[in-house]
Amino acid sequence: MNEWFYKSLIEIYEESTKYIHNPSINPCGRCLRCCSIEAGLGVYLMEYDCIEEYLNNPEAVQSFKDYINRIKKERKFLYLICPFYDMRRRRCSIYIVRPMSCRLYPYYSTKEDICFENCPLKSKVQILTEDNVCDLLPFLKRYYLLKHLYDDHEADSTQVTGER
Repeated sequence: MNEWFYKSLIEIYEESTKYIHNPSINPCGRCLRCCSIEAGLGVYLMEYDCIEEYLNNPEAVQSFKDYINRIKKERKFLYLICPFYDMRRRRCSIYIVRPMSCRLYPYYSTKEDICFENCPLKSKVQILTEDNVCDLLPFLKRYYLLKHLYDDHEADSTQVTGER
């Protein structure tokens, strides 16, 4: 991943912490729903590449892609835990570079019923609409601009080299 894109995405991730609830301890106990089916909400190419840059481990990122694709394909709760979730330590092993969907869920949603009934975070959910998303999460403008720039950059690179 190009250094400028990597640094830009990390800056956006850092900015996001000002707007997204960030508990000092895991409030979820052993639930892990957020780190299982909800990961299928979406991960973009730049995020996969950022994780690969951070880990320097293409095999781990491929395992994550396979995991996300299976959840999207099955469209149901598979009881598959994200390959980056450290069960022993009960935390995300890529927390610093976790995808935006992992950062936002379940604190922000376009759906009222995003959390199941007993979720300890249910009271923290804010509903996003076209009218309030930029006010609640102003960093998303930069995030989506960067995503489109990255997609264009990668498409151009692929045309030149024929590789991806």
